[in-house]
Amino acid sequence: MVEAALLLVTTKIGIAVGAQTLHYTRSVAKLSENMTLIRNDLELIRAFLKEIGKKASTDGVTETWIGQVRRLAYDMEDIVDQFMYVVGKHHQKGSWWISVKKIVKKPQYLFTLGEIATGLKKINQALTHLKQNKDWTQPIASVGDVSATNYDSQQQLYLPGHDYSISDDELVGFDKNKRILMESLNLENCPNLQIIALCGMGGIGKSTLVSNVFRNEASNFECHAWVSVSQSYKLHDIWRRMLKEICAKDKKEFDAEKMTCGDLQDELKELLKTRRYLIILDDVWKAEDFRKIKEVLVDAKMGSRIIVTTRSEEVASIAYDGCRIKVEPLEEEDAWRLFCRKAFPSTDNHICPLALQECGKLIVGRCDGLPLALVAIGSLLSLNAQNVT
Repeated sequence: MVEAALLLVTTKIGIAVGAQTLHYTRSVAKLSENMTLIRNDLELIRAFLKEIGKKASTDGVTETWIGQVRRLAYDMEDIVDQFMYVVGKHHQKGSWWISVKKIVKKPQYLFTLGEIATGLKKINQALTHLKQNKDWTQPIASVGDVSATNYDSQQQLYLPGHDYSISDDELVGFDKNKRILMESLNLENCPNLQIIALCGMGGIGKSTLVSNVFRNEASNFECHAWVSVSQSYKLHDIWRRMLKEICAKDKKEFDAEKMTCGDLQDELKELLKTRRYLIILDDVWKAEDFRKIKEVLVDAKMGSRIIVTTRSEEVASIAYDGCRIKVEPLEEEDAWRLFCRKAFPSTDNHICPLALQECGKLIVGRCDGLPLALVAIGSLLSLNAQNVT
């Protein structure tokens, strides 16, 4: 996720330029100033990406542009790691730098300050081209969104059983929403088909929460299916995947790959009219998309349920009263707990070492309570943090 990459590198820059040792030499201070300017630009880009993430149209140009942003973020992260190691090597005073060097990637070859300056110059040039190629500082009413990749790759990413990076015991801060979701699934004396919607920004934990509940509750339904929709979905692919999962335990033989949309629609309606089912429609972008998919989801008055995850308030509005769940960023305490679980998986009670708490708090603060960002950065830091004594 490109937003996580940007968050990681801007957090590292903040740690790097925050050290008092940067002011020991004029050359180091100048590098610090340049990195701060780059961080400001990257933070603007990240804010822009948050906004276009709310849009529901596909723009191939934007998709290519975001790919370039991702590569630049990785390049900048390498430069920051070089900077932190080089400066730490020459100005090792106090425990701060010793601790910081344990949570950055150690370069195979250390640059000189001059080489770091050259690298920063190239990054600045790349940023200039990005700003020229995409006017990301202007209002985005007419800007499309990055495609959620093709259906097949997106489907593999979100299939139940795949690694969501957050296990059941790490599901912190979701208690209230999980309770509401469970109650909506198990409404007593409600045989009608119920639509439940979870709404929130990308990376907020919607799919993680639903996956947790799905694993525990799917067996209570006669049949079930998990389908990722995304922006670039194809209706016959959605229905084909749904049919395969619904019939996974049946001995009935059919070739879903050769079935037309009409055939798939008829077969699904025939099957679902006699079964209590649970269908997960993950990452739905438009209400119209949902309405098309729902054509096969018949209401047989058997207590079936549909769970929809979405970034769109319009899509969420299709859910019935009491079945709309707004997923918000984690509170500070829960964010810290999740980060520590991922960053320090081997320590007793996942406690952050005292020497790293200042850096850790800074990192968590910059994650804005987004579970995906906390997990991504925490997991990366765990590769080195386990060496802290």
